[in-house]
Amino acid sequence: DGASTASPASRGASAASVKPRTVVRWVVDSGASIHCLARSDCHEAGLRISKAPVPLELLTATGHDEVTEQARIRFDDFKTTVTCWITEGDCNLLSLETALTQFKLDFIYYPTLGLPPWFMLSDGRAIVLVIDGNCPVYHQGDPYFSPQPTIEIKGMRV
Repeated sequence: DGASTASPASRGASAASVKPRTVVRWVVDSGASIHCLARSDCHEAGLRISKAPVPLELLTATGHDEVTEQARIRFDDFKTTVTCWITEGDCNLLSLETALTQFKLDFIYYPTLGLPPWFMLSDGRAIVLVIDGNCPVYHQGDPYFSPQPTIEIKGMRV
């Protein structure tokens, strides 16, 4: 959709950061350029929604949609807080390319070896993702999916 995340809110202005109190399910989307959070999950996680400095027009699989609100969400696994655009849908999208840069991590997936996808953190630990409907999914706040130590096999960390 080509949208930029470089708004004043994404640099820390105007939106309050709140740590989520529930598990938030994120579809890791290689085609998304921004993080999108469903309004219903915002309320469940106790996040404060604020008006965006400027609206953003999204081009989605179902057509055009204008979003006008944002929320700041803390990702403890990645030790950072980011701004997400609020949508009326029921799916949360974590932009893969944006997440790799913001969270300083790598995305690794070897489906031909029968391995699930995972995020490799800069400290060498990994967060295993699940595949749901051919999409990698990250379960934020779920202890089962918390960062785990990795081992080295034939020069690769797994």
